Amino acid sequence: MKKLLLTGASGFLGWNICKFPQNEWEIIGTYHQNNVKHPDIKIFQLDLTSFTAVDTFFEKHSIDAVIHTAALSQPNKCASEPALSLNINVNASVYLAQKCKNLQIPFLFTSSSQVFDGDNPPYKESDAVNPIHIYAKHKHLAEQKILAIYPRSIIVRMPLMFGQTSAASQNFLKIWLNKMRRREKLNVFTDEYRMPASGQSAADGLFLLLNKSEQGVFHLAGKDRISRADFAYLMQKVFELPHANIYPCLQSSISMKAKRPKDLSFDCSKIIQIGFQSKSIEEELKLLIGKV
Repeated sequence: MKKLLLTGASGFLGWNICKFPQNEWEIIGTYHQNNVKHPDIKIFQLDLTSFTAVDTFFEKHSIDAVIHTAALSQPNKCASEPALSLNINVNASVYLAQKCKNLQIPFLFTSSSQVFDGDNPPYKESDAVNPIHIYAKHKHLAEQKILAIYPRSIIVRMPLMFGQTSAASQNFLKIWLNKMRRREKLNVFTDEYRMPASGQSAADGLFLLLNKSEQGVFHLAGKDRISRADFAYLMQKVFELPHANIYPCLQSSISMKAKRPKDLSFDCSKIIQIGFQSKSIEEELKLLIGKV
């Protein structure tokens, strides 16, 4: 069985990749600070910013492919600590790409829909990017450097994601559900649009690209374009929370250190053409009843 190195196994996406593995891959996961346990999956601590540690890890393990999901993904934190963001989101990612090039093995890097400014959706892979905050700028810089070093790499721009999480990670769905269940005020934007995908759909899409030996840039997203507010109302309906205190508002009414793009809708024709399928948001939410 081929060995897949998965970075960021304790994060939301990494945990879902571990939760929905595929039979042809033996997953070897890594985490930095937050350890998690998965049945039948080996998880190791690894500081990806220590290139000596990365070299030693590759020497100890016979790796056949890498899915790199580890990142400093909070835009506000990246804005506060840009040097840390550069080191994690760019330097560590590029070093992993170089390792994969040296070994001539597949390298899949998860980027972000936030490389776009949100003004001209829906976005195709060929559209010009315009990142508006540090996190997005560093994700795009990593894309450029990775493809320059190793053109065979797979770059996947990921959407807003939701679903089950590990004990070590957070997800907006869980945060919102907790507030709804406690009847706390939940501010949700009516003027911010996304195409959310469940963790399982995201994992399925990444394995599809890896197993088909694709290369280049891909957009992955859910089936539906929806505002944050309408997503909350749909959650209220599916999880039967009539007393949830949902408060619709505009982006401009909430102070944020990092500006957020308003509409990051994707054109996913490219990945759909090779077999990617996604369910409606309502279908995905119903699958989570009793699990979140």
